[in-house]
Amino acid sequence: MKRLRLEVVVPFLWLFFGISRGIFFWRPPSLAPEIEDYLAGNPLERLTFVGLIVVAAFVILMSTDRRRELRSAVSSSGFVFVFFCFMFLSIVFSRFPFVSLKRFIKTSGTLVMGLLVWTSADPRKAIRDVFSVFLGSSVLLSSVFIFLIPDLGIVRDWSGYASWVGI
Repeated sequence: MKRLRLEVVVPFLWLFFGISRGIFFWRPPSLAPEIEDYLAGNPLERLTFVGLIVVAAFVILMSTDRRRELRSAVSSSGFVFVFFCFMFLSIVFSRFPFVSLKRFIKTSGTLVMGLLVWTSADPRKAIRDVFSVFLGSSVLLSSVFIFLIPDLGIVRDWSGYASWVGI
């Protein structure tokens, strides 16, 4: 069995929690989230995402090889960083600045995860590993939700039509 590396596990968890419905929203339709839940968010999920950002940043900054690759990535992707500066400045003009700040931090985490994969020894292999683990786990969990826990894996619209949603 292959040993998963931190440069694969952390971006996988980021991808899994970011693409799937949040764990906060994995509840039966009778307990459907309110609009305030989308604005306020969930403290447990927020802590999870911030923890993943901190771990990824720590891994990048503690390795001299990764720091060297980070300098190369920053110098070759100037427009991405200009874009993130623009996003940060747009918080000032938002109707909901605190919500915008939280979403900026989460979006910055996506950049940090990308940099974690980019600065690995073999970025192509790291990308392939992240996506293969994600695909396998999401297909398996979605199948479990759809077939074994249909209250969570299947959603019905107002007319009664059922749709598979999985995770």
